[in-house]
Amino acid sequence: MWLLTVGALLAVLGAGSTQLVFNAVDVVEKYACNDTVVLPCIVTNLKENNDSSMHVSWKRQEQVIFSFNGPEQRIYRHESVPSANFLSKVDLSKGIASLRLKNAEAPDGNYSCEVTELNREGETKMKLRTHM
Repeated sequence: MWLLTVGALLAVLGAGSTQLVFNAVDVVEKYACNDTVVLPCIVTNLKENNDSSMHVSWKRQEQVIFSFNGPEQRIYRHESVPSANFLSKVDLSKGIASLRLKNAEAPDGNYSCEVTELNREGETKMKLRTHM
C-alpha cells in the first residue's frame, strides 16, 4: 500500500519527468551584409516528435515576439517582427525551433526560446549582437 501511495504522489508531482535539453549557443552575431538572421533553438531529447504536442515561445528582452501553439497549429507574431518564422516548420517535430528574422527586425539584445512538449519544458537563452 505504501508503495502505491508513493507512486501516485510521484505521478501527481510529475517526478521522473525530465527537462528538455538544448544545444546551447551563448552569442549569435549578425552581419549587416545579410538580409536575415537565424536564432538557433535545438532540442535534443524530444520524445513525441510531433509538433501537435509542442508549444514554442520566442522572447526578446522578456517580451514574446513569436509563438507557436501546436495543438491549434497557430502562430503569433508581434507586430515588430512580421517576418518572424521557423527556419523550417517541417523540422519542428525533430526539435529544431530556430527562428528566422529580417536583420532590420532583430535589434541587438537578449533572446530566449522556450519549448514545451506535453509535460516537459526547457529554455535556452542567447545574446544577439552586431558583428563589428
